[in-house]
Amino acid sequence: MIKNGLFLFSICVFFSVIGKAQTISILQPISWDKGLSELSDFYTLPAVNHEEEIRTDSIQSAQNSLDSRRFGVEQSVSLNLFENGETTPLENGDQITRFGVHCPEAISIHLLFSEFELANGTLLTLYDPQKSAFVGAYSSNNNNSANVLGTELLKSEKIILELYEPHHAIGKSQLTIGTVVHGYRDIDQLFLEDMTRNLNGSGNCNIDVNCPQGEGWEQQRNSVARIVIGGSYCTGSLLDNTSDEFIPYVL
Repeated sequence: MIKNGLFLFSICVFFSVIGKAQTISILQPISWDKGLSELSDFYTLPAVNHEEEIRTDSIQSAQNSLDSRRFGVEQSVSLNLFENGETTPLENGDQITRFGVHCPEAISIHLLFSEFELANGTLLTLYDPQKSAFVGAYSSNNNNSANVLGTELLKSEKIILELYEPHHAIGKSQLTIGTVVHGYRDIDQLFLEDMTRNLNGSGNCNIDVNCPQGEGWEQQRNSVARIVIGGSYCTGSLLDNTSDEFIPYVL
């Protein structure tokens, strides 16, 4: 049993090629240095009863009907960023469009885009209103044939989406949020509870890959991933193919 080397991916239920979810590194969202006014208008989704969701999970778990672990409620929307966002032109001709999402009392929020295609040079970041954390930037490198994307999660009940468009790329992107996932449990705490509950639960024939008997299996250990699928998570393993093409398949 491979027990360690777990890390986090965020993917859509209907798009499992996670290599497209990689982001490029920037120091912070571009607007933070532009002196833009604070975003005051947020799209507010219906409240979620956390206790009721946890109670439902406990019943389903007792009935052994859970194939994955739920931590969030998936709320269907159809929110076009350009139609609903607030756009600010910049002095050099570029522009920034921002859109706020509010899930009352949510522990975390992440998004599934039903339409996702970014023009070259365009950057999408997500951050909390306090500017204490952000994810991204997503770019045209994240475009895919299905035109969808699932974002990483932010631990906040409010998030701001920020799209930066250079002047030559204005109006050439597509961004529509199809699902907002309201996190009613802390995914990290839930995962830790699962790890503790299952500690020493392996069979006599299983070997911990971090023990001396697991020497030589480090690559297999490091391929194990925790996968976020909508409002649930499970585990999987990164696989190569026999042609060594390094396509990021996930089992």
